[in-house]
Amino acid sequence: MSEIPSASHSRSSDDGEIDLLPPLTIVRARVVGGITIRADDEAKEHKLIGVAIDDPSVSEVADLSDVSRGLRHEIREFFDRYKDDEGVTVKVTDWFDRARSLEILRKAFRAAKTPK
Repeated sequence: MSEIPSASHSRSSDDGEIDLLPPLTIVRARVVGGITIRADDEAKEHKLIGVAIDDPSVSEVADLSDVSRGLRHEIREFFDRYKDDEGVTVKVTDWFDRARSLEILRKAFRAAKTPK
């Protein structure tokens, strides 16, 4: 069987890397922090950052302070550019720790239970 190149060695129709979405994949994750983004004049949106619990390479990552500066830079770069093809400017406006992430997650769970 020949080796298949990684997605980083590909180009899709939008000139980005090909997206691979594994069907029905569930990963046990630990929330370690998050970011707040704002796209053009839209409301702020929170994005939580997590690590796979069963991945030994991130077993010691428990909070945002444990995430390397390089990876935080990559996360910022991704969100600064991920809507460029739509002509939308996105900026990371804030970073927050695990405690704040868990508050946001709890609030989201409560909101989902509240009838509209």
